[in-house]
Amino acid sequence: MANFGGYMQKNEVGYIDSWPRRIPYPGREYGEEVLDLLEECYNVFKNKKYRIEFSNDKTIDVYVWTKNICHLLGIDYLNLAGSYFDQYRKKTLGLSEKFNAVDLVDAIVENRDKVLTFDYNRGNMCPINYYKIEAKCLAYKAFKDLSEFSYGCIDFNKDEYNKREDRKFTGEAPKYLYSKSDSEVFPFFLLGIRKSNERDRVPKGSYFADTTIASYSPESFFAGQEIILPYRVTTNNGSKEISREELLKLLIEYRNTIEEYNIQNKMRISKQKLLKLQ
Repeated sequence: MANFGGYMQKNEVGYIDSWPRRIPYPGREYGEEVLDLLEECYNVFKNKKYRIEFSNDKTIDVYVWTKNICHLLGIDYLNLAGSYFDQYRKKTLGLSEKFNAVDLVDAIVENRDKVLTFDYNRGNMCPINYYKIEAKCLAYKAFKDLSEFSYGCIDFNKDEYNKREDRKFTGEAPKYLYSKSDSEVFPFFLLGIRKSNERDRVPKGSYFADTTIASYSPESFFAGQEIILPYRVTTNNGSKEISREELLKLLIEYRNTIEEYNIQNKMRISKQKLLKLQ
């Protein structure tokens, strides 16, 4: 279960996917707390590779890489990289004309006082959506180390999701790692992992961390979807296998989830891996 420690209220979750100018400015104190959270995540964000064997006997390679660090941590790179914010990048962030995603996050963290002052003076015309950063960073924290067996995986069928929801889901990730939270606002955090193609900088056929989601309606993601659990994770530091206690805890969490949301049990776990419970 992820430690929440967040500041957002239930009536504010609709602000996450909005432009900053269309939502209320949350205040400097809130901004300070959120930038603390951003810095915490940034300091542990590294390029990593995990080989994960799941309970259905399938194995995949998952990469977490800095190319999409802005998206994973809730910073709108394309917006801030636009010509409208040329002076903001130069005077407030101290960025040169050429910069990448890591440079942008680093500049926000390093110049936090300037960022906070600029946003305080601009109010809801500030360039940063603090609600989005909070939600995304909290989700990232839940998955900062995939060698810890604190998550499950949704083998996601987008058609199954869309037949249940009026608002169609457009994400491209075929798998979503999920982690139970102790939050009343976000019961689950999700990490979408997408299969690589020829344009990506990871080996073809592997997966990479594509998006983070703080979910306030998790039943939409679980209903009708097959669920698998991590069984063995291999990194540069060696291989770890899930313990009986860790596996049992994940199974109990899933049982509680399907009971709470009245969802059909679609757990996939091989007979061999069920022996772990004996």
